[in-house]
Amino acid sequence: RPESTSKPQPHRCPESSFVVGAMNLFRLAGDMLHLASILLLVIKLHKSKSCVGVSCRMQEMYAIVFCCRYLDLLWSFISVYNTVMKLVFI
Repeated sequence: RPESTSKPQPHRCPESSFVVGAMNLFRLAGDMLHLASILLLVIKLHKSKSCVGVSCRMQEMYAIVFCCRYLDLLWSFISVYNTVMKLVFI
């Protein structure tokens, strides 16, 4: 049996890793858009010094939704980015 003298082949990632990478790109884009919307709301409130047009009930509902959605922070750790973004959104 002859020894292999050929160059090692580069490791090829399965096609599913491309899908995961693409989903991470969409998640990043979604997180940044969500963050931008929160910042725009805060800037609007700060500039106008009024909360006219912003429903307190709706903000309370969003707070409830995000707290329930991100309950997994209490028992699982995925990444620093994931944890920080969840805490910012709450």
